[in-house]
Amino acid sequence: MLVIWNADHRAYKKLTILTQKNGCDTNVNGKISHQADTEIMTTTSANQYCSPQTKKTLRLSFSPSLITLGTAQLGLEYGLANRSGMPTATEAENILNTAHTGGITSFDTARNYGCSEERIGHWLKTKKHHETKIISKLPPINAASSTNVSVLVRKFLNASIAALRTHKIDLLLAHRGSDLLNEDVIKALEQAKIDGCIDNIGASVYDPEIAKCLIRSTPISAIQVPVSILDTRMVNEGVLEYAYGSGVAVFARSVFLQGVVFMKTVDLPRHLKPLLEPITALQHIASDLGLPMNALALNAVRDLHEIASIVLGVERAEQLAPHIANISLPPLPKDVLDQILNVTRTIPHDIVNPSHW
Repeated sequence: MLVIWNADHRAYKKLTILTQKNGCDTNVNGKISHQADTEIMTTTSANQYCSPQTKKTLRLSFSPSLITLGTAQLGLEYGLANRSGMPTATEAENILNTAHTGGITSFDTARNYGCSEERIGHWLKTKKHHETKIISKLPPINAASSTNVSVLVRKFLNASIAALRTHKIDLLLAHRGSDLLNEDVIKALEQAKIDGCIDNIGASVYDPEIAKCLIRSTPISAIQVPVSILDTRMVNEGVLEYAYGSGVAVFARSVFLQGVVFMKTVDLPRHLKPLLEPITALQHIASDLGLPMNALALNAVRDLHEIASIVLGVERAEQLAPHIANISLPPLPKDVLDQILNVTRTIPHDIVNPSHW
């Protein structure tokens, strides 16, 4: 079953779509094919949505799935709205299997995510998912350390490769993006790329100016930045547009702002009370469209044409299915996207920056 817009944009209208002769169909890998015979389109996957915009990722050597599974939750008790704690090893494997079955091929982890890399490594080894792409992160590098920077970089990288039980990492991000402004760090990573230990270099960034500087002056293939319906700084300050125009893939993280997007306004902690009015306004927009908040939040970010992939994490496997279904919904109308940006444009950054909570 697919969902399409009513002409008046006031609600989603659920219809079973029959593809006609020579109609457009989409398979589990998100590829378009033309069917000679009429059939019912029922398959849903994280790659199924056909964006009206071409995803331009010239520097990145692989195409990520529209959803990248964030795995901080697999190794830590992570997230403000997390009520279930860190999953067991069995549940972690269920999450990874559910993601893979749902068409997710890219997985985001980090050396600092507890046992996340080890759990992914065990899963990769036992399931032999050769088509998966692994994104990990280099811990912050202490430039004042007496240890040679290149030695530190290779030490951390080797530890990640060993934990993941692989011979290389498809994309290695500097967990503290500003570390890539250190020439020695860049040299060490470029050497690791030459040695076949990594395929792509990138950065996880919070600050728009640092993001622009890295795009302009370093050989990164990707950036990972916070983007949500409550945090649109990277949109407003031109980071996404600059990255896209430079051929740098943009991975959006914190799309649900650690679960704050889902919280009832009465449950907002005191330091987040300034979000009461914008969240209420967004809930009204979602209600008018006949959408749950998670679908509105996810697809508002998905429909930014600069976004290559959205990093999502879950504590339980069953939490993933709605996201995989929602990512395949049709694009939101442009006037709705404009309305969302207008609602959230003036939210102070300190309020939506989890490092300040």
